[in-house]
Amino acid sequence: MLRTLSRLLPERGLLTLVSILAELRAAIIGSNACAILTETRHGMLLVPSRDFFVGRQLCFKGSYCCDMLDFLLRRYCSQSSEVLIVGAHVGTLLVPIAKQVKRVVGIEANPDIFGLLKRNVILNNLYNVLLKNLAAGDRDATVEFMASSYNSGGSKVKMGHWNDRRYAYDQPKTINVEMKPLDIELGCSTAFDLVIMDIEGAETAALRGMSGLLTAARTLVIEILPHHLNRLAQVTEGEFAALLAPYFDAAVFCPGLKVASGVFEKSRFEELIRECCRLGGTDVVFYKN
Repeated sequence: MLRTLSRLLPERGLLTLVSILAELRAAIIGSNACAILTETRHGMLLVPSRDFFVGRQLCFKGSYCCDMLDFLLRRYCSQSSEVLIVGAHVGTLLVPIAKQVKRVVGIEANPDIFGLLKRNVILNNLYNVLLKNLAAGDRDATVEFMASSYNSGGSKVKMGHWNDRRYAYDQPKTINVEMKPLDIELGCSTAFDLVIMDIEGAETAALRGMSGLLTAARTLVIEILPHHLNRLAQVTEGEFAALLAPYFDAAVFCPGLKVASGVFEKSRFEELIRECCRLGGTDVVFYKN
């Protein structure tokens, strides 16, 4: 439904409609309901009651980003794998991945969402998961964080043009969260087979604070959106590519993107990121040969 409406309505109209529908959803469920229990393809998950994106999709479809999840499970997750998920949210990726690998470390900055994430780990009887409630960054600091209610997965650290309507349309609550470099928090020599990162514009700062982890990691899957780069992180495509080139040899678009693409060697990382921006954003796999 949202994809159809996005083609018919201007962005401002769509955001207004989402706000109205999210409030209606919350009113029907009840003001005291903080979460909804959903039965998904990979286990039971609690989702925020007001969430009109990830939460709504899990309620109606029982899955979220299933193509991406199936790809990751098939290609990168074995019984011996160790996985780091930066931006774990409620666990739509973390829970099914943890059921298939040796160990998962999940990082989530939003304290309310972190509470649901902890409960989802317990609901699914997972004992190989380490969770940390912090924002991944390039320094040890307390930062302002925008906790969105209608799109909890879009919550983000305040940076750049944070008051752009597309980020602030639901009047997110501003809270203080702890930011830490992951090299310090997790140990820079920890070797993860797979790192997944989706932190709404804070990827640049997080990458700068985890050079040791990136050196040891085999594969990085990261979301790249043009407005996250130029509006929030305020870096160029070349500057972002330069953060990744020292650690990875090649990259490909994640499956499901309907464009002709192949392997991009590290000399073409800037070209790859420009193509991501031209397409409006997508997930990319960076890997070592």
